[in-house]
Amino acid sequence: MNINDKSTAISMIIQEAEFKILNQTGLSIKLMMQVGYDDINTLSLNVVESLIKECCCLWGIDTSYLIEPKRTQDRVTMRGIVCFIIRNKYPSISLKKIAKSIGGKDHTTVMYAIDTVKDLMSAKDPYLYLYFNPVKHLLK
Repeated sequence: MNINDKSTAISMIIQEAEFKILNQTGLSIKLMMQVGYDDINTLSLNVVESLIKECCCLWGIDTSYLIEPKRTQDRVTMRGIVCFIIRNKYPSISLKKIAKSIGGKDHTTVMYAIDTVKDLMSAKDPYLYLYFNPVKHLLK
């Protein structure tokens, strides 16, 4: 294999990687380099944390209220909605990372929360939509 073949192969690998990252996170490698993200794990945690902050802002609560290990109905509902939005908007972000960001929960808790939100949406539960309507635009 000569230098031109290696160069072409490397370019193809980079293009394929960039395409996959763009499709999974909505960001390109070039953009990540421009803003100084060289670690995709750091990027995904930052994306999750910023989305949590945005949801909390729209609900008029502090992020600590959402993350505290209390199980009141409003907190559980809001945490479930956050998990649902993150998982649907960024499917490449692991359940474990989502769980860590919402207060160190287990990944199975995140799975259960997402399933519960889906079920309540199917049932058109008014209590769920009380919290979902202000943040539903974040899914786009």
